[in-house]
Amino acid sequence: MIPLYGISILYLYLPLLIFSWGWLRPEVAAAVTALLAGCAWHFRAELRSRFELCRRSLVGTLLVAVGWTVCVGAGGLGYPNGDDWRKHNAVLKDLTLKTWPVVYDYPVAGIEGDRHALVFYFAYHLPAAVVGKVAGWKAANYAIFLWTLLGTVLVLLWVERLVGGRPGVAALLFVFASGMDALGILLRGQRLFAPTEHLEVWASVWQLSSDTTLLFWVPHQALGGWLATALLIDGAVRARRSSSALLESFGALLWSPLACIGLLPFAALRLLRQPREWLRAWPTWTAFPLLGGLLLAFYAALRISILPAFVGGEIFGPLAGNYLLFTTLEFGLFFWVCRGAASGEWRLLWWIAGVSLALIPFGRIGYYNDFVMRVSIPALFALWLLVAKGLLGGDLPKRRRWLLAGMVLVGALTAGAEFTRSFKLFRVRIAKENRVREVPRVHALPELNVLYLGDPEAPFFRYLARRQP
Repeated sequence: MIPLYGISILYLYLPLLIFSWGWLRPEVAAAVTALLAGCAWHFRAELRSRFELCRRSLVGTLLVAVGWTVCVGAGGLGYPNGDDWRKHNAVLKDLTLKTWPVVYDYPVAGIEGDRHALVFYFAYHLPAAVVGKVAGWKAANYAIFLWTLLGTVLVLLWVERLVGGRPGVAALLFVFASGMDALGILLRGQRLFAPTEHLEVWASVWQLSSDTTLLFWVPHQALGGWLATALLIDGAVRARRSSSALLESFGALLWSPLACIGLLPFAALRLLRQPREWLRAWPTWTAFPLLGGLLLAFYAALRISILPAFVGGEIFGPLAGNYLLFTTLEFGLFFWVCRGAASGEWRLLWWIAGVSLALIPFGRIGYYNDFVMRVSIPALFALWLLVAKGLLGGDLPKRRRWLLAGMVLVGALTAGAEFTRSFKLFRVRIAKENRVREVPRVHALPELNVLYLGDPEAPFFRYLARRQP
């Protein structure tokens, strides 16, 4: 019996508490803490609830989580993938060594102004940065590995709880879950792929990342998005009171604002079922809009617009064929084949996942179209749970289960390529402190730097943030 719900909420909200006392004026930080304490008291029954998981499930899940995490590259263990991990190390170093709020007092090429504030969804980095401030750079690296491992264990325990079946099998299916990128490369590029190739880029315009790609490249968005989705789905399946949906979904806002967009339909499912219940729960509808507004004011300090662009005209025009092939291979066939595994409350979750994934490609944000890659995190999480339920349960006909198993094996090639690259380039080496660049100097392209740098004279920093000594 473990308090899985309470530990997951603490994992999501600990970075927000650190952010509050590190970035906000003391009186604002005290108000945020008081609001969160009020919510914790309101949901004390849920936070104390314990879930029964057999010892074999715990051991199997822990083994899968350790094997998965050691390949991520967090803390110098495993291969750190490309610019993403150069950025993660830079964010961790700046949060560890610089005064909060972090401000850079020099001009950056292609960006207006001579001073720039670090404005980023860095919930993943904050607990390790606190350890680093106390014990140094190496300790920060050890801490971020352990923090990643804890998050991975929590996510996989929720997968085991929601899917069931033989211990460890659902967790393994989740690790290797992916769209059929290899088939997309074969059909669109008419070629075979290299063993270490990053396969998701085959559609060029859009990407839906495999679970292993998400953990290896963007754990700062994946872990929070997965955990919040797991909590929302568990609450829907077990008819937990609707007001807890706000607690579960807002917990991911400092982890990934894009993943939070993908959480909205799952939260709406819960809230619309019991509207009177959450309206009576005053700590939720007073605290979370205020907390959400505070974080949105922080993100609004960025020097670029964070609103998505609509690309429907292209999808109904020159990209129509590409869109149909992309949606079919990435999720459409999985969505159709596993529909027999969706009964009761899972039927609504099945519809939410499918409709969300069909609509998400109509939006675009960022140089690499991060909108599609990251807003899709919750819907893909729900879809892969349904795929695992279809394979491990008895609701699908035998032929359909075999078809689904074949599709899962094709999709697993994507995660296999990520693992192959990690194994081939595996290393145990903490990046030297003097070799890690500051965030403004990680990327040469201004289009990427503007995603992390904001105006230190923006309203958030003028009225809500603490002053730098």
